[in-house]
Amino acid sequence: MAASRETLFPPTTRNQWLRVAFVLGYRPPVLRMWLTSTWSVAKDIAAGRLPPDTEPMTGIEDLVDACQVLQTVPGVPADTASLLAYHVGAFAQTCKFAVQLLEQAWAKDVSGLLDAPMPPGLRDVGVLEELGRRALAHDAHLLAWYELGAILGELQTRGGMYRGESLPKHAGRLQQALSRVNAGNDYAFLSDLQQLASRPPRPEDADLWGQLKSVSSTRLDAGRVGDYLAALLREGVRPEPWIVLRPDSLHLFSQTISVRTFGGPKRHALLWLLAERPDEWVGRQTLRQRAGLACSEQALETSMTRLRDALRPFVNAYFAGSAPRPAAADSGFIVGSKLKQHRGGAPYKLAISPILVVLNGHPPAWVRPSVS
Repeated sequence: MAASRETLFPPTTRNQWLRVAFVLGYRPPVLRMWLTSTWSVAKDIAAGRLPPDTEPMTGIEDLVDACQVLQTVPGVPADTASLLAYHVGAFAQTCKFAVQLLEQAWAKDVSGLLDAPMPPGLRDVGVLEELGRRALAHDAHLLAWYELGAILGELQTRGGMYRGESLPKHAGRLQQALSRVNAGNDYAFLSDLQQLASRPPRPEDADLWGQLKSVSSTRLDAGRVGDYLAALLREGVRPEPWIVLRPDSLHLFSQTISVRTFGGPKRHALLWLLAERPDEWVGRQTLRQRAGLACSEQALETSMTRLRDALRPFVNAYFAGSAPRPAAADSGFIVGSKLKQHRGGAPYKLAISPILVVLNGHPPAWVRPSVS
């Protein structure tokens, strides 16, 4: 049975309103960044300048859902909520078009792609931001949550990370936004985050730091912080990590084992590499080179099959009780891309939210450094 979780507050209607306010601020700048990069990536793939190692993750569904709930929030002008929903719907079509465009690039169906203009929906992002503020202007606390989301979204577009040891000037805005939202110290998890944003991490911060840091282990990741807060507002709980990896051990779905018990350094290296970028696609060449595997496709596929087999007993034990079982659990949360047009073979990913994956410490010696 899944381990118990610390309840922060029940997922009441009011908390759903807080989530809506946060999502309306957080998603538009992130989606703008995603669309811009996806467009350029598609052109680079079509021109042969970039291997197709990634698939798009838009988060547009989160924004569409927020617009639906927004119409139930007291005090929100009905015409503003309707207009926002209209623009979000149009923006969702732009995101869908961008996904199709990327799939065309993978399939080498590139007629007109290199000369195609940027999709017009990009202009709607500014409208979404303006309407979001207008919809929440009547409620100072909801507006504070909106501003917190907007700042995290902006930080993510500036590179996704900021240093905890020497904060750039714009990161001070995040501290101010956290202080406004948590002025009465009503949210313990925000108090913890405020501490991490204002000073270097301490030993007692290890669990939260492991969830929210970047792969470099020296910075908080704005994307992970944003997804972490959205999950807390949605579920009303602080998620317990499913996977915690250390150089000499693994904590898998509430069970701790040694690297040797798990199957040795190479299997540990494969999982570590996937855990560096949870819920993102990792190319086969990266996995082979950094895990020190033989160059053949068969060797990698065999290793990935054995990795799934090693994870399944822990996954099955964790979800044997009342916990809902995600679809990816059947494959040990190790999935491969279903798209066939990948030069170098379809990539793999660890299909788990980043807030449920923690890397503690530097990569072990058997994980080779990335080659830039």
